[in-house]
Amino acid sequence: MISYNLYYSLAFTIYNMSHNLMVSLSTRNTAQRGVLAVFNNVSTIMMTGIFVTLIFPMAIMPTLGASKRMWIIVMSILSCISLPLVLLEYYYTKERVTAESNGIEEKKFPLFYN
Repeated sequence: MISYNLYYSLAFTIYNMSHNLMVSLSTRNTAQRGVLAVFNNVSTIMMTGIFVTLIFPMAIMPTLGASKRMWIIVMSILSCISLPLVLLEYYYTKERVTAESNGIEEKKFPLFYN
């Protein structure tokens, strides 16, 4: 219960927010942003759906059964596969859109007033 809650409240939130927010920083073209966002969401939902509803119950669950040792092995393998893939995405994803200055100087306010 603790690991499940930590995953969905911390790790999944950090990954999913940064992953979805990267769409707006990839291009200025709104049509390309829309297509990119759709493909991002469809692929996420589709892969999760295919894995959770088809592959896992038909292939993995009958093989593992109730063996604690086998579950730990399978989850370790999945973790070892996903870590390099997430790191590859992190290192090879670039922000292509940056904030530009319009020649208007921004006022900076002090954090504390004396």
